[in-house]
Amino acid sequence: MPDVPTDPNPGVLRPLAEPDQPPEALDEPLGRLRASDDPDQIATAVRDSLSRLPRVLTGPNWLDDCGFDTEQHWWASITARHGAAATFQAARDHLADALDRSRDTAEEIRRDPDPARRTDAWLSHGPEMLRYVAGVSAYARGLLTHTTPQALQGVLEAMAQLGGTDRAVS
Repeated sequence: MPDVPTDPNPGVLRPLAEPDQPPEALDEPLGRLRASDDPDQIATAVRDSLSRLPRVLTGPNWLDDCGFDTEQHWWASITARHGAAATFQAARDHLADALDRSRDTAEEIRRDPDPARRTDAWLSHGPEMLRYVAGVSAYARGLLTHTTPQALQGVLEAMAQLGGTDRAVS
């Protein structure tokens, strides 16, 4: 009987199984993220956390098929001007929870004494957690971009225009 390939994407590079950073690498930026109420400090802590997360969850040659690189790119330019303090704090809370969940997953995988099971877990759960954090990050950015001063100005202008128009009576 001929061998049947089990890889659905033969020839595609797969990431190395073992990440090069321990879960504790997230402790410092996560601590800063949770402790801050200042929008710029929150954005900086998010950037630091997102830059470390792939090295905690996946091997050094991981391929981004989950949109995580895009999230890192977006957060690179986010500052306090992108939203009010309360929206940054809401974004912080969502992201801190997602990053905690990712850290716990990495910690659990590292504790497994069986190298084969660990390899399988890194290859399946690492990218899965990056997808999850990318989704939470996109949601958190959405909270910020809907409260920018520019967006608020647009809403105020639209309200002024609507307030100045006569309603058609049918």
